[in-house]
Amino acid sequence: MNHWSTRYIGLPYVIGGRTREGLDCWGLLRLFYQEEKNITLPELPGIVENGVLDISRTIIQEKLASWKYVALPEEGCAVAMSQRQVLHHVGIWTDADGGRIIHSWQAPVVADKLSDLRRQRGFKRIEFYCYGTHH
Repeated sequence: MNHWSTRYIGLPYVIGGRTREGLDCWGLLRLFYQEEKNITLPELPGIVENGVLDISRTIIQEKLASWKYVALPEEGCAVAMSQRQVLHHVGIWTDADGGRIIHSWQAPVVADKLSDLRRQRGFKRIEFYCYGTHH
């Protein structure tokens, strides 16, 4: 099976990156939505240069404008994560392989299980969002 996620696994991590040559977590989410859903998400310039609180404010503003919270993840929905309380990292949910989060966390893109994100990477807060009114 040629699942969409295989096209992103292993892409290199680059702070502020927005292309297949290198991307950060927002760059991955943005690239996925452009290539797979034909939706252009905002650039959010400078997000990686700001502190965690600024990143969280940006995600929250974007969340209020365009994203709908969902209690259970759906294929292709955005995943917002935090190691404390403030959301500071994003990824993409896939139902493949029992459910995984595709993300770029200071390393090339990987597909982690939800339990691994909590236990091994220390994410305490994980929320799921669908873009716009479609899911």
